[in-house]
Amino acid sequence: MPSDLRMIKAKECVGCRICELVCSLKHYGVINPQRSRIRVYRLEDRDKIETCRFCDKPKCVDACPTGAMHIEEGRAAHDREKCILCGACIEACPFAGALRIFEDELLKCDLCGGDPECVKYCPTDALTLRE
Repeated sequence: MPSDLRMIKAKECVGCRICELVCSLKHYGVINPQRSRIRVYRLEDRDKIETCRFCDKPKCVDACPTGAMHIEEGRAAHDREKCILCGACIEACPFAGALRIFEDELLKCDLCGGDPECVKYCPTDALTLRE
């Protein structure tokens, strides 16, 4: 398993949603939480963070009919050019909300090329990287 996968400590999340803001800024140059590849949800008395968990055996890759979801450098990756937005990867993913379609694009975490903004800017360290 790659050593740079994100760890989520939901109990540490205070729901500030800074992770969503810096994600959209990094990928699109705008602050727009709808474009974020990480989502924070309020569930009763706690916050829930959803994003790709980079599973050891990603079901999203197995479900993809075009090969858009594939293994790259030991983890699930997405090729926008091959994607037909069928949603098979979304249905196969065991983490509801980790993958989603917004407008004409599948939103899936890419760890910002190895230096995830959400981890750098999380004020409570609810998001960290595995050692």
